[in-house]
Amino acid sequence: NEITAAVHQYSSENWEERERAVIRMHRYADSVFSANVTLFFIKATEDRQPAVRIKAVQGLRLRKDPAALKRLSIMADEEPRINVRWHILLALGDYGLAENENFFVEGYKHRDWIIREASIIGILKITDPETQKRNIPIIKNALNDNILSVRISALKHLKIKDDIIYSELAKIINDRKTSRTVLKEALNAVKGYNLDFRTRERLISLLTHYDRDIRIYAFRALREEPEQNN
Repeated sequence: NEITAAVHQYSSENWEERERAVIRMHRYADSVFSANVTLFFIKATEDRQPAVRIKAVQGLRLRKDPAALKRLSIMADEEPRINVRWHILLALGDYGLAENENFFVEGYKHRDWIIREASIIGILKITDPETQKRNIPIIKNALNDNILSVRISALKHLKIKDDIIYSELAKIINDRKTSRTVLKEALNAVKGYNLDFRTRERLISLLTHYDRDIRIYAFRALREEPEQNN
C-alpha cells in the first residue's frame, strides 16, 4: 500500500527521494494509521538533510500528537539550522503549552528575525493567561521590532488585554506613518478596549479612509468598545 511504499522510499540514499517519501506520508497524518505515521515523522526528523527534517516537522504539525512533543523539544535545543528551527518553534507553538515557554523566550533573543517571529507567535499561542502576562515586555518589544514581519505576526496573534499593550496599539494607530498593513492588524487587535479620546477620534477619521478594509476595521473597533455598549 501507499504507506509501505513511502517507508521503502524513505530508505533511499537519495535525499530528494526521502523528502518525497515524507511528503507522501503527510496525507496519512490524521488517518487510522496516525500513530505509526507520527513515529515515521519523528524518525525522519533525525535525517541528515535539513530539507527532509523540515518536511518531517511539517508532518508533525498536521496532527498535534503528544508523542511528538519530546522530540520537538530536543530539536528546539539542538537543531543547528535556522530554517529548520523556525519550523520546530512553529510546531511547538501549535500546542499552546506553558511548558514550552522557555523555548520561545530564548528564541526571541535571537538575532535572526525568523526565529524571533516564530518565538513571539509561540508565546502568544500559549493559552495560560499568567504566562502571557509574564511575557508582556517581550510582546511589547515584538510590537516594536525593527522587522515588519515580526511586528505583523505579533499583532495577528495578539489576544491578551493589558494597559501596556493598549498603549502600544494606540501609538501604532495614531502614528500617521504606520503602513496600511500594520494599521489593519492594529485596528483588529484594539477591538474590545476602551479607547482614549485621541485614539477614538483617529478611528472616527479612518471611517472615511480610501482603503475599504481600514474603514471596516475602524468601524468594528469603535462598535466593540465596551464603554460604548453600556
